[in-house]
Amino acid sequence: MLEIGVKKGAGLSAWLEYWPNTQFVVIDNFMPEAAPAVLKHPRVVWKQADSRTVEVDGQFDLVIDDGAHDPDCQRLTFENLFPSCSGRYFIEDVFPLDDMSGAQLAKREQWFAKGWIDRRLHTRVAYDRLLESISRYKVTRHDLRAGRSADSFLFEVTR
Repeated sequence: MLEIGVKKGAGLSAWLEYWPNTQFVVIDNFMPEAAPAVLKHPRVVWKQADSRTVEVDGQFDLVIDDGAHDPDCQRLTFENLFPSCSGRYFIEDVFPLDDMSGAQLAKREQWFAKGWIDRRLHTRVAYDRLLESISRYKVTRHDLRAGRSADSFLFEVTR
């Protein structure tokens, strides 16, 4: 499994428990002193790198992009890493601008206010480029927004 973005390591800790025989490669660009302890697990290989340009060895049954959360980064990461995916590729925390109500768009503003997602990067043009890039493949949309935050939306991409 390849995971892009690890933050505090809660997701990776869950994956390690859920799949006890799986090897994990984790890519994130944070500084080593901020690295969560879970990255020292014997089944984890951590690469401090930019997911848009990093080179990876081998094929992955599952890729989860939970990284930068902006459409251009999600697109460039997909274009870089999807060739190494032999199974399912998930793009988490998508703001589906073609399918958001006014209330959901207002919730999206809360994410911008927190400061870790840049409003300037979330344009319809950037989102459409992401859609164009993944549309050559089978795309399943997973809408988890009911009762959750505006970013609770996933794209699942397979060949």
